[in-house]
Amino acid sequence: MTKTQPIPETLPYGEGIYHRRIRLSSGAGFVSGELEDDFHHFRVRLTHDGEKLVRVEGEALRYPWSTCPGATMPLQGLRGLRLVARVTAPAREHDPHAHCTHLFDLASLAFTHAAAGRDTRLYEIQVPDRIEDRTHPTLRRDGVEILSWTIKGRRITDPPPFAGRSLAKGFVSWADAELDPDTAEAAIVLRRACAISIGRVFPLDKIENSNDLASHTLGACYTFSPGVIEEGKRMLGTTFEFTHTPERLLS
Repeated sequence: MTKTQPIPETLPYGEGIYHRRIRLSSGAGFVSGELEDDFHHFRVRLTHDGEKLVRVEGEALRYPWSTCPGATMPLQGLRGLRLVARVTAPAREHDPHAHCTHLFDLASLAFTHAAAGRDTRLYEIQVPDRIEDRTHPTLRRDGVEILSWTIKGRRITDPPPFAGRSLAKGFVSWADAELDPDTAEAAIVLRRACAISIGRVFPLDKIENSNDLASHTLGACYTFSPGVIEEGKRMLGTTFEFTHTPERLLS
């Protein structure tokens, strides 16, 4: 979404829909990835030789904390990683909490995209605001809806094989072990979006310093890591409303 486009006023929680869009595209020896949602806009470019990563670049375009762009540096540690068509592979060798959550997720998707030899892929996710702690998130892949969950609290209640699964710890390892790679990837993408969508509840611009959240976020990601959390300042006006205009994402 370009800075010249008007930003709709954020709707009261309960009246809106969280949207996230992820686009992956391949070229000769590289994969580009881009992610945008209500709170973030990031890009990555992974260069590879067909067997391993040889260069990793990240770009922060819109982000909630002043320290977030610094998370492009830890991505360099992914260089040399051998290509495997499983989105969970990078996290087996690198600590995701040392990275920006969204840059690492995007890099992992681009990594898998390269390993699978795919041309393009587009994920479109929407998570309606919760009503009585319930929501019905959906995920479209390349224009086709492939996942539609009913969620109560932090647990998926429908459909199988997801029914009964908690969105908390354990979901990623279960999906990786029990689902085919493409379905596991999509489920992990949707799970992340469900977690991030809760940010619509909070008046984030009222939190001036990332350190103000230390009691429950310390160690969660790059910005909330010791030595960085003390420096982060809120980037005001970086929450966008896409409820009625999801086509603006990645535009």
